[in-house]
Amino acid sequence: MSSVVSSEDVQALIDKAEPNFALFPKLPLELRHMVWKYALPGPRTIEIFYKDHLRPLHADSVASLQRPKISDPVILFANKESREVALSAYELAFHYRTSSPLYFDFKPKKNVFSSKL
Repeated sequence: MSSVVSSEDVQALIDKAEPNFALFPKLPLELRHMVWKYALPGPRTIEIFYKDHLRPLHADSVASLQRPKISDPVILFANKESREVALSAYELAFHYRTSSPLYFDFKPKKNVFSSKL
């Protein structure tokens, strides 16, 4: 038996694939959580812009940051279960510095910063 699958066979499987996996809710909770964790996005580049270039950025600064032009991970909005898993990785950040906070993963290996301060 050959373990090589032709590209035509793969395309045929894709073409007849269902748009959703109806049995997913019937999987054990632990497996569903594993799937949601696997679906979390990888590292993101987040650019931070400072609104007032004349004042230094420090804790007592009254100026605020502009919200980075990056959208929140969609897994936060898929359903209650996916949101629960996503919130174990992300937390609402910069809400005291911008009127539109973003969800942020503070683990160092997950984010790349590019600042234009």
